[in-house]
Amino acid sequence: MSRGAANTEAVWPALLRRAAHMGIGPESFWRLSLKEWRDLTGAGAPAVIARDRLEDLMRRWPDDRASSQIEKTPMKGQK
Repeated sequence: MSRGAANTEAVWPALLRRAAHMGIGPESFWRLSLKEWRDLTGAGAPAVIARDRLEDLMRRWPDDRASSQIEKTPMKGQK
């Protein structure tokens, strides 16, 4: 058995315990789709980034050539 498979198998008991704490029985747990599970647990929630951090990233790594002329300023605390 590969290391990845062993890691995956170790996750199932934790997922079942989490479902039990949420009041979801084993039969219902196994009927859930991955999307439903992520919706229930918040695992599919997008990561949140602060506005100033997003703007900094946009300045440093523009999406297209036209916007690459934007001044690339260092991040706070960098020279």
